[in-house]
Amino acid sequence: MTANVSVVGISYNSASTLRGFLESIPEGVTRIVVDNASSDGSAEIAERAGASVVRLPKNLGYGAACNTGGEAAETRFLIFANPDIRFRPGALEALVAAAERNPNAAFNPRMYSRGKQLFRRRSRLLPQFGRFGGALPDGDCSIPVLSGACILVRREHWQKIGGFDPAIFLFHEDDDFSLRLQQIGVELRLAAAAVIEHAQGTSTERSARIGRLKGEAMGRSLVYVMRKHGVPLDVEKERMRARAKLLLPHVLFNAARREKHLGFLRGLDEATS
Repeated sequence: MTANVSVVGISYNSASTLRGFLESIPEGVTRIVVDNASSDGSAEIAERAGASVVRLPKNLGYGAACNTGGEAAETRFLIFANPDIRFRPGALEALVAAAERNPNAAFNPRMYSRGKQLFRRRSRLLPQFGRFGGALPDGDCSIPVLSGACILVRREHWQKIGGFDPAIFLFHEDDDFSLRLQQIGVELRLAAAAVIEHAQGTSTERSARIGRLKGEAMGRSLVYVMRKHGVPLDVEKERMRARAKLLLPHVLFNAARREKHLGFLRGLDEATS
């Protein structure tokens, strides 16, 4: 069963998490790491761990890197994942089994971080998805939107929608990907028996510089995705919200968080100028 799936991990200065990610993938599964021009030896770590490594000449962003990895894979199922996740024993097999039972669906596994279940009830950006109400699911079910931390999709569906939108450098590519899958009739589902750990925010270094870059990407992506799908966006309201957050003590006195919100404002300005 696992011979039918490739795991595509995207690295950008992910040396601290990459080895653990790769070691959590069962033997016999194709492991591909697309490295976005890291400077911390991420590509070398992946090679030593036995993964096939594609080195990009510069940081092309998450979606474009996913597409590069998908093109390098030859299997029926593709899993796109952040390097800060860990597959629990049996998780990947359960994910593939769920996909085998549901030939017209794409999947998220059940995700935990520090003992707490992570679950996307809705997409704030794309209200067409609706909202998952009530208690957290305890079994397989349909979900309104996929989390980009770990997505399983059939190659044929990935190809049919043209992969990830390379114009989205970072953030909200999973919202866009989810909507386009739904537009071709693919159901979005949770595979409850497939469990992963997600150490959120550790796939790249934490610094003021990275915070600024992430914020700028988030602002640009927000405007782009909303415009692409015809969803109204109150840009001034977004600016006001970001400025208000800058006054919070845990943001004001933390350089990385502060720069992320300042970067978000710059990204909004760039995308709307």
